[in-house]
Amino acid sequence: MEYRPGDILDDQQAMSLALDEGKKGLGRVSPNPPVGCVIVDKDHRLISAGHHQRCGGPHAEIEALNQVDDPNRLEGAQVFVTLEPCSHHGKTPPCADKLASLPLARVVYGLQDPNPKVAGRGAERLSRAGIKTQVWSGSLGDELAELIEVFRCNMEKGRPFFALKVATTLDGNLAEKSGKSRWITGEESRQHVHILRSYYDSVLVGCNTVIVDDPRLNIRLGDDVRKNKVVILDPQNKLGFQMRTYELFKCRGPVDVFQIVSPGYEGGADTDWNQLSLPLGPTGHFDSLALAHSLFKAGINSVFVEGGADTFSQLVGSGIVDRLYLFMAPKLLGGINGKGWLNGFASQGLDTCPKMSSHRVTTFGEDFLIEGLLQIADEGMA
Repeated sequence: MEYRPGDILDDQQAMSLALDEGKKGLGRVSPNPPVGCVIVDKDHRLISAGHHQRCGGPHAEIEALNQVDDPNRLEGAQVFVTLEPCSHHGKTPPCADKLASLPLARVVYGLQDPNPKVAGRGAERLSRAGIKTQVWSGSLGDELAELIEVFRCNMEKGRPFFALKVATTLDGNLAEKSGKSRWITGEESRQHVHILRSYYDSVLVGCNTVIVDDPRLNIRLGDDVRKNKVVILDPQNKLGFQMRTYELFKCRGPVDVFQIVSPGYEGGADTDWNQLSLPLGPTGHFDSLALAHSLFKAGINSVFVEGGADTFSQLVGSGIVDRLYLFMAPKLLGGINGKGWLNGFASQGLDTCPKMSSHRVTTFGEDFLIEGLLQIADEGMA
């Protein structure tokens, strides 16, 4: 629902609007979390709304304050923000200090900041200033948590957040036996994939996906075409000497290409892209946690995995996939003619297999998307 300045908002509406504002920063503020903020006056009339727009730029609270045309309206005003106001000096001054200097009546924040530099200190600063400060206790909890799930993973696990996207038939096939996969899902689903890509720092694929499909893997949303980072799992450096001939290299600079090879396979023809060397495990795959930590050290905070089947099986089996986007087309290929997306993965049984939680189902044309968090018993097995 759209609100205009002057509209009366109850607490639920104010936090819902703050959440909508925060979503505008998805994929644009890394390594910071996306945050939205709404300010209402003492009579609950909407004064302003704002969101964190870019890393290094003003935080959501400051964006909202910058839109206040009459400072006198802040007397007794209430602030609704999706995340606890920061209390430390980073690229910008602490938002908690700025809010504490104002004649506010109340600050309501959606979640405590998982950053140990904040983690309650922002709320404490506001309380010391005599401002009623409370964490959100209504509905919207799952949405608030999803908004900062990448940031929380970075803070608490010290690794990138991994989201996996797969497009399959109803019976779980992502391609014909021959490898043909264009197109399983329809145009609306494929367009939504570009929106999802825009939320994450990087796209990850196996080298065979590059060789067979030659994808661009960039973000194309109408006239908005953006480059992003690409991570390629290429243990034997199959792409090294031909890297520049592939579409993914033509639409982005070498600084945004990360090729993961095994020791002894480094190098290539005038290699000027990022090459990370990692040892292979006993199964012939990279250790997923070592991969995650290596990417995190290289400044990649989130990874959108797009293929292929071997990569899907490896990462799901390792326990490192945090969110799953499963697009399904109303088609049946069958086991004889199809290629399953998890053929290389075998769980230990129903009691310990990965389970999806906080899931939802959305339709795109004839297709539907099931998405949710992937809960795995023991991430340490990665």
